[in-house]
Order: sequence, then C-alpha cells, then structure tokens
Amino acid sequence: MEAETGRRIAPSHRHAVPDDGLSDFERGKDAMTNKSMKRIHKVTVKRMYDESPDTSWLGEYSDRQASEYSIDRAHDLDCIANTGYASPDTECRNCGLAQKQHETVWFETVPQLRCFVAEDMHDEQETFTPVDCDCGRGEWHGREYRYFNPSPNYVNDKGDLAEGYTTDEVRKYVRQDYERMESLNRGDWCFVGIRADAKYSIGGPYAPIQEITSGGVWGFESDMGEDEFKSEEQNALDELKAQLKGIGFSTRAIAAAFKHVEEGGDAR
Repeated sequence: MEAETGRRIAPSHRHAVPDDGLSDFERGKDAMTNKSMKRIHKVTVKRMYDESPDTSWLGEYSDRQASEYSIDRAHDLDCIANTGYASPDTECRNCGLAQKQHETVWFETVPQLRCFVAEDMHDEQETFTPVDCDCGRGEWHGREYRYFNPSPNYVNDKGDLAEGYTTDEVRKYVRQDYERMESLNRGDWCFVGIRADAKYSIGGPYAPIQEITSGGVWGFESDMGEDEFKSEEQNALDELKAQLKGIGFSTRAIAAAFKHVEEGGDAR
C-alpha cells in the first residue's frame, strides 16, 4: 500500500484481525504450538477476622449456674460469692463486725475466729460466719447472662473439679478466663485466621486468572507475638508452595513468585 507521499506504511498488526473463524482464546492457544504457558501472577498472605470463633475453651455465659466455680456477675469478682473466701473486711452475719475484728481462739489444735453476738439476743460465744455477699454488687443487669461457667478443662459436666486441679487453681483460672472473655467482648482483641493465596494462569495471555489457597488456620489471638504470626504465615506459604507444585509449577517459578509476597487481609 502506497501513500500519496510515496512512503510505504507498515500494516498495523495490533488491529488486524485474521479471518480464520477462531476466537482470541483459541487463537492464542494455537499460537503456543502445544507448549503450555504457566504464570504465577501474585502471592498474598492474609490475616483475616474470625467472625465465628469457638470460645468454649474459655468458658460460657449462661443464665444458669453450672457449678460453685461459676462467676456470678451480679457480684464483684472479689466478692466472697465468687472467691469462696472471706476477706479481712468481710462482715460476720452473727455480730456484724469485720473478720479482722474477731479474736482467734484454739479449739484443741484448730484455730477459730470467735465473736459475741448482741446481749439482747443471747450471750453464747459464736464462730465467725461470713455474710453471703461483701461487695457493692457487680455490673450485671437483667439483659445479660448472669453467670459465666467454667470450661470443661477445669470442671466436669457434674460441676466437680477436673482431675489434677485444686479448688484454688480452678477459681484462679476461671477468673482469668472470664476477664479474657470480657476483654474480647470489649474489642480489646479478636480471633484471627491466616491463609496464603496465589493468583495464576495456565494457557497463554488470554487464559483466565485462577486462584489457589492454603487451607487456612483459624483461632489465633490477635495480640499474640509478631514472631508467632510470622511463623504461622510461613507455614501457610509453605503449604501453598506444595499446592502450586502439585498443579505443575516448577520449583524455579515458585521461588521467583515468592520473592515478592504481599500482605493482606482485614485484620492487620
């Protein structure tokens, strides 16, 4: 084709469309001359919010007290109703005086706290008997579950101590679990899942982009150490590498793609 100036104009391959009846995809496939083209476009490791975590290992809220080790939210955590022990300031139901105001006497080899009740009632000597509640009441109200019951780690379904634990240990651990659960509800921390994703294509420039992911592991606590997160993320990436190897990518192609791993997810 000659222009008026006499110069030859090269044909535009970009806009030329052969009249061969093939689609762009089919044409690209034929152009590969039976050589399969594979490409890993992007690798991402993600931290994602766990929207429905299993918190039963911490314990459960309920409107029913499952055992004597349950937290009664109608009382302060330090109340005798939750600790099972009277403090020095706990009042005696017999005389109204604090425990620290009672006299210690010995009954054979056993020390006892003794008090005298008011004379107009009777003048027998009584043993210190704590009131059922020695607090200003907790923050619980009727629209919430009143009790926090221990997890099966510490108390069995009959309300008895699990084997190997003492009463003091269980009360301590249940309180720690309750405080942890309350901080979760306040949004101080959350549960997170970790997963690695790769976008890839097989079949040339017109091939569709596909995605493959590691299995994903959930239930990590968002305030755990960064080193622990990095270790778990590496586990996810190693799993993803094995999957890419399984669908035919070479070790060299995988290594090249994993040099530039992006960070993603909604929990970073």
